[in-house]
Amino acid sequence: MKFKLNGFEKFIIKKHKAMRIVACIFLFIAFFSYNYRVVLGSALILLALAFYFYVCMLPSLKNLKLTKLNNIEMNLDAFINGANLMIEATNPKDLSNITTFCINRIIALINMGEFDRAENELRLFWQTFDLKKIPAGVLADTHIAMANIALEKGDMKAFNDQMNLVYQYRKNAQGFAILKNALDYSINGIHLFAEAVTADEHRNENDYEARVFAHLNTNPINNKPRKKAPQPMYVVSAYGKLFEFFKHTGNIEKATYYAQQLINIGNEQIIDYRKAKEYLENANRSN
Repeated sequence: MKFKLNGFEKFIIKKHKAMRIVACIFLFIAFFSYNYRVVLGSALILLALAFYFYVCMLPSLKNLKLTKLNNIEMNLDAFINGANLMIEATNPKDLSNITTFCINRIIALINMGEFDRAENELRLFWQTFDLKKIPAGVLADTHIAMANIALEKGDMKAFNDQMNLVYQYRKNAQGFAILKNALDYSINGIHLFAEAVTADEHRNENDYEARVFAHLNTNPINNKPRKKAPQPMYVVSAYGKLFEFFKHTGNIEKATYYAQQLINIGNEQIIDYRKAKEYLENANRSN
C-alpha cells in the first residue's frame, strides 16, 4: 500500500486551523437555514457536519494510515515517504501534528537501522521547534528515541544521560492518562532493550523472557492485557529484544529460535531482521 495525499487534502492540512473555522461557519449557516426550509436545512446540516468532521479528523486519519504502514505492513520505506508528505503539508505552527509526524519518522529510521540520520533529525527537532510549547510527554519520547540510538551504538553513558531527561519530562507530563500510559510503556520497553544489549553469560535468564512477553501483551493505552493480538511491528520489537538477550547470554538455542522468528515475520527494511539474518548465516557457516 502506498501513502497518497491529493491536492485538496494538502490544502486542508496546510490550512487546518482556518478550515476548521470555515467548517464551523458552514455549520452555523446550515443550522440557520433550517429555520426557513426544513428539508434544505437538514441536508445542509448533514453536509456541514460531514465536512466539519472530515476537516477535523483528516490529519488523524492520515496518521492512522501511516501507522498501518509501519505497524502492520512493516513497509518502512512507504512510511517514511508518507511521513515526508505529511511534514511538507503541515503548517509548521501546527505543533501537535507536525511533531507527531517528525517523531514517527525518526522512530521509523531507528527501526530501519539509520541511526546517524535519526540522531541528526532528533537534534534538528530540538533546534527547530520551540520546546517550551511542546508537551513534556512528547519531549520525553524524543529522548527515549535518542536513548535507543545510544544503546544501538553501545554508549551507556549517553543512554543514562538521555533516560535522566526522560524521567524529568515524565515527572512534568500532563494530560490524559492514556498519554502517560503510552509513555510508561515506552520507558519499560527501552529498559528491556537495555537489559538485552548489556546481558552477558552470567545473566539470570529466568524472568527476562516472561517480562518481554508481558510487555508485548500489554495494551499501551490502559496498561491492561491486550484484547487483540499485538500488531506485527510490536512482535518484531519483542523478538528483537529476546534475540539480543539470548545472543549475549550465549544461549544459542533460544537466540537461534528468536532469530528465525524475526526472519519469519520481518523483512529486509527492518534492522532486527537483518541482524537475525546475519546471525543465522554465520551460524550455518560455522556448522
